[in-house]
Amino acid sequence: MKVSEAIQMLMRLPQTDDICISWWTKDLFDDDTEKYSDESWERAVAEFDSEEGYAYANEIVYNNLFDALRERRSGTGQPFYPD
Repeated sequence: MKVSEAIQMLMRLPQTDDICISWWTKDLFDDDTEKYSDESWERAVAEFDSEEGYAYANEIVYNNLFDALRERRSGTGQPFYPD
């Protein structure tokens, strides 16, 4: 996804909303021993996007947030499971 696309999506939300968001940029993967080219990064992102790489990551984030909501709702720190 291009930054401009993400900005357009975010601009549709009320600016006072709280959201969970994360992103990865090429520089997060570059280190002293390995520098990736822009072309390599673009191919990797395109492959990740085309293979729905977000589906698994989104499921984990959703489950973690849902668990946090249940624990908060119960007030005990223990998971809350409604009837």
